[in-house]
Amino acid sequence: MLLAAGLALFYLFARRVRIFKSRKLFALALVVAAAAAFQAKAFHPFTHAAKLTHRVVVERENLKHMDWTPAWKVLSARPAYKNYVLVVGESERRDYMNAYGYPADDPPFMSRAPGIVYEGFTAEGDNTIPSLTRTLTLPDPKSLRPRYEYNLVDLAREAGFSTAWFSNQGYVSPFDTPVTAVGARSERSRWLK
Repeated sequence: MLLAAGLALFYLFARRVRIFKSRKLFALALVVAAAAAFQAKAFHPFTHAAKLTHRVVVERENLKHMDWTPAWKVLSARPAYKNYVLVVGESERRDYMNAYGYPADDPPFMSRAPGIVYEGFTAEGDNTIPSLTRTLTLPDPKSLRPRYEYNLVDLAREAGFSTAWFSNQGYVSPFDTPVTAVGARSERSRWLK
């Protein structure tokens, strides 16, 4: 709709200032303009990824200068179990997991592990970094921006749990991504790559 309105305005402007002396040249210009608009839309995933990458870089710089004092006020904690393990399988689809009905024993430990398998959990972002950042922090209810002073690792520590973070992701520094910054809050952490 917006493209059609833009082309109509372009046509009216072109007729008024007589840019095109022939209708064939004008038709060619319209085809080129439509192709350019389509091409811009076709490249949207790339421009979107570039914007997200820029946002992560800015966020990483902000994390370096942030006050990481935990904001949680835990009144009491009565754990029902001795150990809690949270496994985050990003890039994994539930329809390929035996715990959710996939016929093969994949991944094997999930089917045999005594634990709770959550139903209906939906990723909070369209790629790993924003999704895990929002999952591991309590975001602001209005802006949905992460509030790092309310993160899952600090909550567990404030409740008296020992915390450890094991990641199959690479590690450059404690602030290479917001997810790494949260993981580095653990008492013990290890990045495998």
